[in-house]
Amino acid sequence: MTDSEGSETALAYPTDPFFALDRWFDDLANRVGESAGFFAPSPGASRPNVPRPARTDLLETPEGFQILAELPGVAKDQLDLRIKGTTVEIRATSGGEVRSEGPTYLHRERRHATFERYVELPEPIVPGKAKATLREGLLTVDLPKEHPAKAAAEVRVPIE
Repeated sequence: MTDSEGSETALAYPTDPFFALDRWFDDLANRVGESAGFFAPSPGASRPNVPRPARTDLLETPEGFQILAELPGVAKDQLDLRIKGTTVEIRATSGGEVRSEGPTYLHRERRHATFERYVELPEPIVPGKAKATLREGLLTVDLPKEHPAKAAAEVRVPIE
């Protein structure tokens, strides 16, 4: 694993200290199930009612912040996006409910999933000017800073 891969994992799940441990147990359960001849469940399937953290990136420009969040299978009407002070709350639901009638599933990996993520911003923003788009499972949230940084004047430094 490279340094950048490790830092991405650390940044993606800072609010859930047990995420890595949960993944380890899920992986162990999958391996035991596969060795016994069972199909491996999808990640998080053992805890269907527990929201999964959405993988996010937080970018900063002089004018504001941008949040990119992976929300696979989520439609716009299944997404709730709120701003409280410097905290951005992302909540979403994807997938369909389990049918009680109809064919019996022999194997099922597509699940009903909920995502939840709280992103704390380092500076105040203007919530009324926030803009968000959801395309192909990627949520992009643009958040203008309350006090954007002024562009530094370019100065040519003489070399002696």
